[in-house]
Amino acid sequence: MMLPLITATILNNQLGYKLERSTKEDAYFTLLPITREIRERLVREVKNIIEEGKKAFRLIHQDIKNTLKKIANLSQDQKRNYENQTDKLIKNYQDKLISTEEKKIQELKS
Repeated sequence: MMLPLITATILNNQLGYKLERSTKEDAYFTLLPITREIRERLVREVKNIIEEGKKAFRLIHQDIKNTLKKIANLSQDQKRNYENQTDKLIKNYQDKLISTEEKKIQELKS
């Protein structure tokens, strides 16, 4: 049965849940008050996730630039235009990522 695995996963991830009781078919959890330690851990996790996202954007950006350099039938102007469009898109998504990080951290601290 999957219930013990699900229960262990929830408890091991320290999401702030406490197992109240369980049966063969059900598990009952309560949500613990969020302590300062839990908030700090969640803020660190948010920052780690955002850093991974930024890293992924940098890799994608570099891949696109490398691909554009390899395409022989594009003029320099076309390549530059595509690079500029890519730069704008990446910047837009990075800004959204940073904004989301700030909102989530503010939410966790309040």
